[in-house]
Amino acid sequence: MRFFKWLIPGLKVKRWFVIHLAALVLLILASHYVLSENKLRLQLAGFLLLAFLFYAYSFHLLYRRFMKVHKIEDKKNIVDILYDEQKLSKGPKIVAIGGGTGLSTLLAGLKTFTHNITAVVTVSDDGGSSGILRESYDVLPPGDMRNCLVALADSEPLMRKLFQYRFPEQKPLSGHTVGNLVILALRNILGNFETALRETSKILAIKGKVVPASLTKIKLVSENTDGSYTEGEHKITKSVNKIEKIHIFPEDATSSSEAIEAITSCDAVIIGPGSLYTSIMPNLLIHGIKDAIIKTPCKKVYICNVMTQEGETDQYTAYDHIQAIEKHCKGKIFDTVIVNSSQIDPAVLERYRQENSFPVVVDENNIIRNEYRLIKADVINVQNVVRHNSEKLAQVICSIISQQ
Repeated sequence: MRFFKWLIPGLKVKRWFVIHLAALVLLILASHYVLSENKLRLQLAGFLLLAFLFYAYSFHLLYRRFMKVHKIEDKKNIVDILYDEQKLSKGPKIVAIGGGTGLSTLLAGLKTFTHNITAVVTVSDDGGSSGILRESYDVLPPGDMRNCLVALADSEPLMRKLFQYRFPEQKPLSGHTVGNLVILALRNILGNFETALRETSKILAIKGKVVPASLTKIKLVSENTDGSYTEGEHKITKSVNKIEKIHIFPEDATSSSEAIEAITSCDAVIIGPGSLYTSIMPNLLIHGIKDAIIKTPCKKVYICNVMTQEGETDQYTAYDHIQAIEKHCKGKIFDTVIVNSSQIDPAVLERYRQENSFPVVVDENNIIRNEYRLIKADVINVQNVVRHNSEKLAQVICSIISQQ
C-alpha cells in the first residue's frame, strides 16, 4: 500500500509525522482543558506554547527535506524562489527572432524579466556540427536551437556546460557538441524534431520556449553585387563578395505553427541582434512569418548590429540595415530601432579594422525621417570583442514594452 511507503527507513519524514502528531495531541489536551475548566490558566498557556513549538519544528524538518529533494541551495529562500517564479510567469510575452550568438545573448537577459519567451530560430545553418548532422541524418540543424535552449536553461551549471561541450579535433566525434547529439538522439527516438526540442527543454528546465522558424531545412543563396551567387550559409559567411539580395530555397517553405501562434499573441516581437543576411533575413523570408509580424498589434523592435560584417554589411549604416530588411520584406515590419550609443576602446576597434569590420554608423536623421522610433543606449559589453550585453539589452527592451 502507498501509505506504508512513508514508513520506509531513510525517507526522513517519520520524525516530521511524529512531531506533528505530538503537536496535535497537545492542542487536543489544551482544548479539553479549556472546555473542562472553562478558564485560562498557566498550564493551558504551556500546552499551547509547546504545541506551537512542535508545529514549527515539524515544518522546519519538512522544509529542509523539500529543499534537499529538489536540490535547492540553502542560501536560496524558498519564499523568494516562489515569489520570483510567480512574478516572472506573469511577465510580458516576448517573441525573439534570429539565430547565432546574438539571439542566445538576448535570451539570457530576457529570462530575468519574464518566462513568457518564445525564441523563433533560423534553420538555415549548414556549417560545422549542425551541417554534418543536417546532411547525414536529414534533420534540422540543431546548433542555434541548442544555444537558445542553454541560454534559457534553469538547470545546474554543469548540465549547461555538458550541452555546450564540443569534442576535440582529430577524434571520431570531432567538432560535435553533446547538446547537438542529444537533440538528434531524441529526434530519432521520438520520431519528431519539435517533440525532441520539447523534451530537451524539460531536461534543461528552460524558462520559455524554443521553436524552429520552419520545419523545412532552408538553403540560403546570396545574390552578390558583382552578379555572382553563393550557395549555403557557411559559404556566404566566409565569402567577401558584397551581398545584393538573399534568397531561401525552397521558396515556398512555410513557418512552423508554433512560431505563428507565438507571434500573433505576444506583447512584443524582437528582431535581432545577429548577422543581417544569415541570421535575421532567413526567418523573415519564410512564408507566414513576415505577415504575422505585420498583422500583430504588439510592439515590434529591431536591434541593430554594433559592427559591420565583411561581405554581408560592408559600410552599412544603421539605416542601411533597416532598408535591407524593408527591401526583402517589401515594406516596414517594425516600428522601433535600438542602436548602441557607448564608445568602443580604440585598441579593440583596431583589431576589428584588421578584419574589415567597423562600428555601424548611426545615421539618426534618416531613421527618424522614415518614422522609426530610435532608441540610443549603452547595450554592449567590450572586452576583447564587441558583444551585446544581455542585461543591458533586456532592460532597454522591457522599458520599451512597459511604455504605453
